[in-house]
Amino acid sequence: MLHLTCVDPGLSPRSGMRNVSSRRRRRGRASPQGPLLERAQDPAGMPLPRPSEVALEIAGLGSGPSGVSAVQSLGLTTQVPAIEQVAVAGRVPAPIVVRFVSRSIERRIAGLHPVEVALLEVLRAGPGVVEAPWIDVADVAGRLAKGGAIRPELLAQQLAREYHVAARDRFDELGLDQAVSA
Repeated sequence: MLHLTCVDPGLSPRSGMRNVSSRRRRRGRASPQGPLLERAQDPAGMPLPRPSEVALEIAGLGSGPSGVSAVQSLGLTTQVPAIEQVAVAGRVPAPIVVRFVSRSIERRIAGLHPVEVALLEVLRAGPGVVEAPWIDVADVAGRLAKGGAIRPELLAQQLAREYHVAARDRFDELGLDQAVSA
């Protein structure tokens, strides 16, 4: 479970930020620019792993974020999932703080990366889960393909076996066919 601790909740935001800044300076760290939340740490001072990180290790190769977790991992929403959801290739492990959903074992055999699984899951879920306009999904997918983070030809092969017809159609709309044929 991810533990977040609120820093001095009874103080005003400005005084809380000053306290965090001075505490971080004493520890030799830069001042934070974000919210007044810090990740919980183990006794040695190392940050504890996030539930999604633990879940991906448990789920193994061919797994990745699903549902709102997938949309968030691609930067297409500001929502924070109440429960992390992970698509697992094959059998679903015993539940922890994360919800696992079963998907085709082909994802594991193909060696899909978590970002590729996330894109497949967003294509399955459709525009209803994406806060941004649907065209932003195409932009994100194009950037990921150009950067080498996703392999469009492998995704096309996976979607050819996908029983979710709408996911195949949405993939075609992304315009990654140039990357597949190249």
